[in-house]
Amino acid sequence: MCQSPRRELRRLGAKALAALTWNGHMSSRAFGTDVQEQWQLWVIVAVGRIEKQRRRHQTPGLSEILNVESKAIRQDMHHSPRDIAVARRQWALRQQRALEGPNHANMRQLVKSSMTWLSQPLSESRGYETVPLVKVLVILCHDRDHECVLAAASGLAGVSFNARNAADLGKMRGIIKGVLTLMNHTNAEVVTQACNVTANLAFQQQWNQEALGSAGMVECLVGVLRSSRMSIDTSEAAACALVNLLSLHTQNARRLMAGGGLSTISSLLSSNDFTDLLDADRAAQMQAHLTSALANTLVAGRIDLLSNTSENNFHFPGALPIDDPLSLNVTESFSATIDQDLFARSAVMLCASSLSSTRRAACLLLGNLARSLQFRKELGRLGAVEALWAVAYEVRSRAERATALWALSNLSWSNRANQTRCGHLLDGIFSMIDSVRNKLACGEAAQVDSGSGHDAAPIYLLECACAVRLVANTIHFHDSNRNKLERVRGGVETLMLLARREQPPAVRKPALRSLACLTTDHLVQIGGTSASALTSISSIIGARTSE
Repeated sequence: MCQSPRRELRRLGAKALAALTWNGHMSSRAFGTDVQEQWQLWVIVAVGRIEKQRRRHQTPGLSEILNVESKAIRQDMHHSPRDIAVARRQWALRQQRALEGPNHANMRQLVKSSMTWLSQPLSESRGYETVPLVKVLVILCHDRDHECVLAAASGLAGVSFNARNAADLGKMRGIIKGVLTLMNHTNAEVVTQACNVTANLAFQQQWNQEALGSAGMVECLVGVLRSSRMSIDTSEAAACALVNLLSLHTQNARRLMAGGGLSTISSLLSSNDFTDLLDADRAAQMQAHLTSALANTLVAGRIDLLSNTSENNFHFPGALPIDDPLSLNVTESFSATIDQDLFARSAVMLCASSLSSTRRAACLLLGNLARSLQFRKELGRLGAVEALWAVAYEVRSRAERATALWALSNLSWSNRANQTRCGHLLDGIFSMIDSVRNKLACGEAAQVDSGSGHDAAPIYLLECACAVRLVANTIHFHDSNRNKLERVRGGVETLMLLARREQPPAVRKPALRSLACLTTDHLVQIGGTSASALTSISSIIGARTSE
């Protein structure tokens, strides 16, 4: 059907292949309606031909036998106000049914339909031979009929949703070139599906990230975000694709900076344009993606910092934030192209978003911006410390809490004003540390998280590490905060327990830094005298007293 000379059959064949990849009730019903409509139209044409032949040759008519209504009568049906109201209500009731999920078995079958390409050697310049069914979709992407192109693009988006398929598709000939062709299509829905394909191909696939970036996909996505003719759906899909392309990929981050993407994203985040209430959810999601894109741009190439690649795929942060050349270039680009104060205010306000993804992306963005001394000072003045603490203290998500604590630790480093602001939070920080230690001690953190299905222990450990790191940066050469820490009930003892040899390095290192800051000018009076304090610290840590 996809190779048929008739446009209607090609269209139905492409829609059928796309529908196989997703268990969506709405898409299946829509496809069934298209099949019925095409059949009825064909019957009308066939009946018309037979009636003409009957007039010529006086043969019996078949319209009564087929019982086909005229086109004019069908067009008048289902157009009353009541029918429209019923249809809209049914559409609203079917929204939950649209979330039935992907069909991974069919996705794999579309790629495994011909496995001969797997036995071929991979060519660096040409890639693997494209499998037949996928090749059909790629060919239909160049069809003159817009509905055929839209169905083919939807099919590619469905096939690439599977992670194994995404790794294979990126190495096939013509896939990336076909996606780039779809990005320049005049139909906004086709561009949306092309952005979805890009997002699927680039998700945690370094090979595809490099191939797409080298082909100019970053610049294409920035152009889509700049275009005023694109819908909110297209912009949201483009922002999502940009997030995956920039995740831990330095070259793509530099391509975004060179193409002026930073100013485009920041202007969209700072925009005060009105949004249709029907598109409010899409606008909020696009805001989350744009924030993640900026955060990934700042973190690209530095695996020792947090990245927004996965909810449970964390990298422990380094001991100190470093103003590396990439961060300095980003800072210079921000300062030269945007209103720094307006952008900083927008970034701080994102912490109050109702979406969890937006809040975590905002924490990532603020934490990475705080690596720059210039932004660190400005963000503290605009209330970033209070906004991040609200996320860490009020939100139940462990991932958001750990990210907010990490951002706070960066804000408090080498900035006395921010250290003073964080000094009022020491009681709450140690309450979080004690809570995490109790969960780790009783084995609750070792259980599998019911929401994500992953082991929850790394999340608890990361939260503890970021909290202790925040304490170390808050009291660093700050006498007032050190005095406050000594007055926290059980605060020094907690740090000494976290400095033991059996503790993970990510927790032990900031705990030792904290103890070093406390004992810079005097020993903490734990045992009544300085000597007993030294003995207590040495015995708990595990070092020799003579040392």
